[in-house]
Amino acid sequence: MPISEQYAHFRESHAVAHLTVSGNEWTFIDTGTGKQTVVVLPGGGAIEADCMFPVVSALERQYRVIAIGYAPTAITVKEVVEGIRAVLDDRGVEHCCMLGHSLGGFVERAFAQAYPQRVDSLIIANSAVYTPGRMLLIRILLPVAIVLPQSVLASAIRSKFERLLQTVPESDREFWMSYVNKSEVMNPKSRGLRSQLRVMLDFRDKLATATGWNGRVLIIESAEETGFTLKERQILRSYYPGATIHIIAGAGHLSFITHTEEFDGTVGNFLAGRKS
Repeated sequence: MPISEQYAHFRESHAVAHLTVSGNEWTFIDTGTGKQTVVVLPGGGAIEADCMFPVVSALERQYRVIAIGYAPTAITVKEVVEGIRAVLDDRGVEHCCMLGHSLGGFVERAFAQAYPQRVDSLIIANSAVYTPGRMLLIRILLPVAIVLPQSVLASAIRSKFERLLQTVPESDREFWMSYVNKSEVMNPKSRGLRSQLRVMLDFRDKLATATGWNGRVLIIESAEETGFTLKERQILRSYYPGATIHIIAGAGHLSFITHTEEFDGTVGNFLAGRKS
């Protein structure tokens, strides 16, 4: 089934719920009926609850899945963490596995530090820990990016995704670019993209260690990763020395899109306690 039809079916069969937390409106999809709950958190440049729908579709067959979209007005790490906590409280989820892609990896690690008792395991995909040099650059450049016109920011996001999707079939690439162009962050009136940049800036040194949580961890990397350097990925590994590491050959930053079957299989094996 073409990816466009998969998405159309997903939207028809999955309702998006809303929850207001401290003035921020969160969206989420609660699906599946398994005993174990998996919380799915998207990466940077995406705030919709359905943006990782291929992963959600694969997991919901065996697990309860709560896919969370970021509130477009949340601008601090604390707001994001507390928003996720509130969604889980609202859904009656006491503990879960968390799966985050890219920025979602930062978010799930922050949540695990704040509420370690509520996290059974972490799946960190295409994420890392910034080196001091990169963090200094972020501190300099992000404040500048935040005040740029929305049209400039949107163009940068569009160009980024065009580069990241170069290796996928043309029909899939057309679908994902259409998805990006219709997304909340492209809305000229939305604060979503600027808010996300503010959250990234707020992370700074908040995740300097993995202190406070020592559960099971799966780290999914891509052999052709462009979002993070090898050194940054190695630092993340050092924070979780007992982690299972899976490297997807030939994949770039959007591994869950370009290598969906291997990504989903790796996640499924880890959740089931099987070796990849």
